[in-house]
Amino acid sequence: MSKIREVKVLIASRAEAIFLWSWMTILSCLIIGRGFPPLFNTFMAVVSSMLIATSVYIYNDAIDREMDRLNEVKKNRPIVAGSATVKTAFQLVAVTGILGLLISAYVNVMMFISSLAFFVIFFIYSMPQIRLKRMFVVKDLVIASGFILCSLIGSTAVMGGIHWPGVFAGFSFCVLGFLVNPSINDSFDVEEDRKYGIRSLAAELSWHTQVQMLGAAVIYIVAASVYAVYNLGFNRILPVPVILFSILVFKQLPAIYPEFIAEKILSMRKTIKAFVFFTHLMFLASSLNLSFLF
Repeated sequence: MSKIREVKVLIASRAEAIFLWSWMTILSCLIIGRGFPPLFNTFMAVVSSMLIATSVYIYNDAIDREMDRLNEVKKNRPIVAGSATVKTAFQLVAVTGILGLLISAYVNVMMFISSLAFFVIFFIYSMPQIRLKRMFVVKDLVIASGFILCSLIGSTAVMGGIHWPGVFAGFSFCVLGFLVNPSINDSFDVEEDRKYGIRSLAAELSWHTQVQMLGAAVIYIVAASVYAVYNLGFNRILPVPVILFSILVFKQLPAIYPEFIAEKILSMRKTIKAFVFFTHLMFLASSLNLSFLF
C-alpha cells in the first residue's frame, strides 16, 4: 500500500475529531469577529488546529493499537486493521504537528502558545511515560479542554489576545462536553478501559450518575446562555431556543436512565450531538453584528 493511501485512511478514520476541533476554532473566530473575523488569520487558525488535531489523534491511535483491538468499532481503525503501518502513522504525527505549530507561530506569539498548549496536553494524554488518560477525572478533563484551547487559538488569531465572550463560549462547551462524554461516548469503551487501567468516568461511575451528569449538562448550558446575554453582550434571543431544545433532551432521559442499552444510547447520542451543534449555532447567531442591515 502506498504512503499516500495510508495517510488518507489514517486521516479519514479520525475525520470526526479533526472536524470537531477545526469547527470549534472557526466558531470561536466567528463569535469573536461577530460574524466577520479577518479571513487570513481565521484560515490560518483553522488549518493549524486541523493539523494539530490530526497529529495528536493519529498518535493516540498508534499508542493505543493493542487496546483498540478489544473495541468493536475501534478495531476497524487503519493501524489495528493493517491498512496503515505504525511507521507511517508516526511520520504523519511529526509532519502535521510541526506544520500546525509553525503556522500558528507565523500568525503571532499568543496563537503559537495556545496551539502549543493544545498539542502538548493532547500529546501527553496518550504518551506512555505520562499517560494522562489513565488518571481519574484528568482523562475526561483533557478531552473537554479542547473546547477552551480551540477558543483560545481563535481568540489569539483574531484579537492577538484573550477575548472573554469567545473564551466563555469555549468554556461553556468544555463543561458541556465534560458532562455528556461519559454517558454518550466513553460508556462504550468501559471493557477495554478497565482492562488497561484507564480510569475514565464511565468506568468508575455508576450508569445512573452518568445520566444525571447528562441532565446537569443541559441545565448548565441553559444557565450559561442566560449569563452570556446579561454579562457578555450576546443577543437576548439566545436562551429561548436553547431552552426549547433542552426540553426535548430531558424528555428522552427517562428512557435511558434505568440501564445502559447500547441501541438507546446511540439514539440519545444523535440527539445530544444535534443539541450541542444547535447550541454552537445559537451562540454564534446571538453574537452577530447585523447593524449594517438596518
